[in-house]
Amino acid sequence: MIPEYITLAEAAKTLNLGPRKMIQAMKRRKIIDQYRLPNWRYTQQGFFKTETKAFVNGHLF
Repeated sequence: MIPEYITLAEAAKTLNLGPRKMIQAMKRRKIIDQYRLPNWRYTQQGFFKTETKAFVNGHLF
């Protein structure tokens, strides 16, 4: 079964890249910004899904 979404780390592994190299390449191509958030255009086209999570004192809620 093919998952609907995969993480950046999973995508990098599939492409035989390290996550850092993949993120650097995506930043150079303006696919993601300095905060690793996707360009609005790619989100609207369905290439990315973003989630909002709350952190308090370093703990995820």
